[in-house]
Amino acid sequence: MTELTPAELRLRVSPSDFAFETTADLPPSETILGQPRAVTAIRTGLGIPHDGYNIFLTGLAGTGRRTTVQRILAEVAPKASGPPDDLAYVHSFASPDAPKLLRLPAGQARKFQTDLRLFITTLQKAIRAIFDSEAYGRRKRTILAGADTRRAKLIQNYERQVQKAQFALVGEPSSGAPPSGSNRYALDPIIGGKPVDLGELEDQVAEGNFPKDKFEALVKQRDKLAGQLETLFGAIRTEEAEAQQAVVALDEKMILPQVQSGIAELKEKYDLPTVHGYLGEVQAQLMTELDRFYPLEGPMPAPAPVPPPTPEAPAGRRRRGARGAADPPPMPESEPLGPMPETGPDDDDFWEYDLNIVVDHSETVGAPVVFESNPTYTNLFGTIERGMVEQGIMRADYTQIKAGSLLRANGGYLVLNALDLLTEGSVYPTLKRFLRNRRAEIQSFDPFYNMTVSTLKPESVELRLKVIVIGDEEVYETLWAQDEDFARIFKIRADFDTEMPRVEATVRHYAAFLASVCRTDGLLPFDRSGVAEMVEFGVRLAGRQTKLSTRFSVLADLSREADYAARQAGHEVITGADVVAADRAQVERSNLAEEKYQELIAEGTLLLSIDGEPVVGQVNGLVVYDLGTYAFGLPARITAATSLGPGGVVDIERESELSGAHHTKGVLIITGYLRRQYGHDKPLALAASLAFEQSYVGVDGDSASAAELCALLSSLAELPVRQDLAITGSVNQRGDIQPIGGVNEKIEGFFHACRERGLTGTQGAIIPKLNTPDLMLRPEVVEAVAAGQFHLYAVDTVDEAVSLLTGTEPGARLDDGGFPDDSVNGRVDARLRLFARESRLFPHELRA
Repeated sequence: MTELTPAELRLRVSPSDFAFETTADLPPSETILGQPRAVTAIRTGLGIPHDGYNIFLTGLAGTGRRTTVQRILAEVAPKASGPPDDLAYVHSFASPDAPKLLRLPAGQARKFQTDLRLFITTLQKAIRAIFDSEAYGRRKRTILAGADTRRAKLIQNYERQVQKAQFALVGEPSSGAPPSGSNRYALDPIIGGKPVDLGELEDQVAEGNFPKDKFEALVKQRDKLAGQLETLFGAIRTEEAEAQQAVVALDEKMILPQVQSGIAELKEKYDLPTVHGYLGEVQAQLMTELDRFYPLEGPMPAPAPVPPPTPEAPAGRRRRGARGAADPPPMPESEPLGPMPETGPDDDDFWEYDLNIVVDHSETVGAPVVFESNPTYTNLFGTIERGMVEQGIMRADYTQIKAGSLLRANGGYLVLNALDLLTEGSVYPTLKRFLRNRRAEIQSFDPFYNMTVSTLKPESVELRLKVIVIGDEEVYETLWAQDEDFARIFKIRADFDTEMPRVEATVRHYAAFLASVCRTDGLLPFDRSGVAEMVEFGVRLAGRQTKLSTRFSVLADLSREADYAARQAGHEVITGADVVAADRAQVERSNLAEEKYQELIAEGTLLLSIDGEPVVGQVNGLVVYDLGTYAFGLPARITAATSLGPGGVVDIERESELSGAHHTKGVLIITGYLRRQYGHDKPLALAASLAFEQSYVGVDGDSASAAELCALLSSLAELPVRQDLAITGSVNQRGDIQPIGGVNEKIEGFFHACRERGLTGTQGAIIPKLNTPDLMLRPEVVEAVAAGQFHLYAVDTVDEAVSLLTGTEPGARLDDGGFPDDSVNGRVDARLRLFARESRLFPHELRA
């Protein structure tokens, strides 16, 4: 057993160890501190160009994972051979639902888009100039005039046949609708110099006023003329089509050179096979829709109605056909040639001839680096936006394709957070599939959309990038165990440590880090005392005097709060007192629960004997409550009850389902210790129970096993235990006291409880000797120890601990296997031997 001196309780850093006056004298830190293993792993992953060498970063938040990646990528990315290609989608004229992908050298997509738009605009002006030219108009008029002449001749020939047959062609719209084809006309025989409706003649035949045979001859003649009328309309349509074809041929002959010239210039400027193929499609498509540049006249109008041979020919009468005679079939309506509409070429935006640039690297230097902080499906993989074309129907086209951060990082580096990635539905499986297949597809992702959507299938994009995921060890191990693809996709693990050695170089880097924080955040500089306090804080955060914490986000937060404290105090620099004040303020914001527990202890609501008489089977253990942002220690009364019986050691916490696996293991180890120490020459007929008194929450960890074992030995030996001492530590089956976590908080928790009740000068705590290098106690505890008001003892074995607690020698094993009678071990052994003898008197009861 060793009583610790004040110098062993806290590492002190002297301000005189630093050569500078303030951190303003120091250059900012450019070094990645304390992570050589992780840095090597990251550089290895970035340097291997093969598939699957993506990187998963593990470690606690605040250890500089993101900052480290930023610094390394800022160094590596600009050294890449050059930025990756720009990506653009274009309209597929052959398959509009499958937009094509164009890859152009970085910065060329914008230029190509500008040149293509200029080509279309220039072509509009050139085509309009051609259409407006006198030469074009003259040649077109010649074509149309020839067609008009031939059409008029056909009509004249038909009119002569009608007149020769003594019929008249009379216009007669039906049902109030616009006339259409041959339905516009009626063929009426001329009787007495006037056209007469065949329906009237039919009535006269029925009345006997007109010869039936003559009427039938007229009907037959009428049907013949109607057939010839249909032939006439067919000939007119042929003339119109030929005239229209001649106009189209004229257009192509005069416009094709303009299109070919512009396309040739673009091909020469952008000498890429995919661009050449697309421009060839553009040329072919342009020649099929020249009317979009300047709306052309439509087909020639249908022939005008031939006026009846006599001026008194009736018009607008309802036509009645002869019974059994079929009316001539309707002639399809044709669009009349009219004057050229007053619409300019700018009325159509020619959207399908534009480029949709989804990734533009015109300003990228080296390889792109993308940190995606919100990896939703749309943000990561892109989407296809949609517009309403009619009620209930959404439609999309290639201009609505949007890229996500995966494609923006293609050819470079994409950094993601693991939890964000895993909590976004199907994002992780999709990312795996894309990385495994090395191709990405942009799709719409809206599983809850209940409207009809026209779908597009854009051409997929080849992937060539490194994905870096930042997560913690638990996430990594879960994915490794449950996802068979994970190990093939993320072959590099970079593990970030929470601590680094405390040596002269790392302390110097700590000061440089503080200088960087002050410059970046506009803080007051630290003086030497402030830096010394920050180093001590880093040591306590690391949990060992030989280490410094690498949780730099925690250090940066304390620096900002120390700056606030310094400004409130009117200081021009951040001093050690300001750091202490900021640290104290952080504690006071978070320690409400601790204060409530300490009040219960001071009031006696929590039954603790920290200054009373020794008690048999009762020990003050030490526990830690971790609230996430704050952890604090408290004493806890642990009691043991023993008797003759077959039950062994019963853990009441376990029986009440308040014990974690580690605590249960600690109690089982106590049973093993009893067998090894005392069961070599007799059976253990022991029934014992252990309990945390007034504990109604879960207990885990084995750090109370030393206290539980001491309580059990006290009960068996019937030796009272000092209540002014508390103990923490775990034991093994050999009785060694093993180190535990949270030693500083546990000691401080017991010290505060003693201080609330009043320090007696005899109070103290017993800790494992192996925890001595972990001590970084708060100044008030160190001062109390220095003043003799509080004591700390370090032990290696259970014998040392129980001797200190009971004031009785533990007793070494004698040659005969026993122990000295008045020692702790002797008294325990005697009690267990008594239980073994008495157990023979109650065989049935013990078996029951």
